[in-house]
Amino acid sequence: MPPKKAASADSAASAAKGKAKAKATTTAPKSRTSKSKKTPANLPQLPSNVWAIVLQHVTRQFGLGQLFTCATVCKAWHAVIYSNPSPLDHALLPLCATYHAKPPAARTKSKSIASVLLAQYPKFCEVCHEKAPPNHPAGYMKRWPATNQMMCLACRVKKLSAARHKGTPIKHSHADMPRSEVVALGIPKKYAETKMKFKRKANTSWIHRGPMYLYKISDVSRVLYALTGKTETVYTHGGAMSTEE
Repeated sequence: MPPKKAASADSAASAAKGKAKAKATTTAPKSRTSKSKKTPANLPQLPSNVWAIVLQHVTRQFGLGQLFTCATVCKAWHAVIYSNPSPLDHALLPLCATYHAKPPAARTKSKSIASVLLAQYPKFCEVCHEKAPPNHPAGYMKRWPATNQMMCLACRVKKLSAARHKGTPIKHSHADMPRSEVVALGIPKKYAETKMKFKRKANTSWIHRGPMYLYKISDVSRVLYALTGKTETVYTHGGAMSTEE
């Protein structure tokens, strides 16, 4: 009987050793993954001059739209861009004059310069730097998805015309449209006079291969869908706006 008890004790000890080895092998990979997860938290600890170089490059190369997009996506970028003071203040301060934004006073900085520019940013085009006209139509200023830039209707027309010349099909009718209707549509008069061709005879169908097609008043809803993505807004004579479902 005593030898059997000794054998059972040895088997229990060997089983305990096996469990200890299994725990050691399973806990080892967890420590490696925990170290890799801690690396993104070290991003805000970069020196301020390094953050200034990175953010200035993003602003100059891609514009404010891409900078604000980075702040929306990444919490670390958001903390640095909207901090007060921010390492980007030196690069953003000259843009306050471009966007007609009043920079915060040096003594009482209640808001960061990035937050002040964010309020004015949707009102200006990042390509031509023109401000949206008063009583502009819905969708006049819109973010261009490829570059995250805020663009006016005229600059988006140029982008669409370049894409159409590359072979992107845009289905619509070809017809004349009076100049007053073009202005009511929201296209700037200067762009309409230089980039569009007008005919003396109205409502005559013709094919136009320029950067923009002219439309009859019944086709305005289709051009608005092509340019602004809105199908409900329809413009009538005199610039009045009505909504059709």
